[in-house]
Amino acid sequence: MAWPTKEQKEARQRMTMETPSAPALDMEALASLIQDATIQAVAPIRNEIVELKKRLEKQEDATPRFTPMEAPEDIGAARREAIGNAPMGESEGMSSYPVTSTGERVDTRFMQPRFKAGERVRINASTAREGFPRTGDPFPDKWEVDTHGKKRLTSDWRKWASFFPDQPESGGEFPRNVVWGDILTKQRSEGKGTIRYRKFLGKRGIWKYSVRVNGLTTKDGDGFMETELERSA
Repeated sequence: MAWPTKEQKEARQRMTMETPSAPALDMEALASLIQDATIQAVAPIRNEIVELKKRLEKQEDATPRFTPMEAPEDIGAARREAIGNAPMGESEGMSSYPVTSTGERVDTRFMQPRFKAGERVRINASTAREGFPRTGDPFPDKWEVDTHGKKRLTSDWRKWASFFPDQPESGGEFPRNVVWGDILTKQRSEGKGTIRYRKFLGKRGIWKYSVRVNGLTTKDGDGFMETELERSA
């Protein structure tokens, strides 16, 4: 085996020195590439999470919430304050719990009823019921003709002519307001009665009472506004 000559050794050495070495790794560039790849990989998942969160928020807003009503500390005391108590021995009277038209409890500190169930009252003769004729309203005609062409006295004329006898047979007007005093005089009634029950008219913000007046109302009574009543002596 022949040993390499000096010239061959020098030639090999030159070739080794001229051969380019492998480039060194750039760690920062590698980390940046990994980060970019990670962002691209998780982007769809992140978008799905955001969309799911939006759906859950919409669903939560659409779901009805039920808030339990807080009961008063003493239900009996609250009810007694709102509707009062009938005196002993007046068990026939009743009261309805006062609420507004929207179902909200009425603050009775500002709307206390004047009368309570079972109390004795009297119709205020100087007041008028809603629907009573007023000054200038047309007075009913005396005659009407039925389907057979027969002339007959009208029921409205019979009702009001006793109060206002000087009205013409047709085209008349009520000369004044009709009041409860007219009705009581006609019925020969003192207008005294007993309140059977009361209720709060939420839309109007007033109390209404059912009162039984002997000789004037039925056994079950008739409805009266608070302004139509006064305490009986």
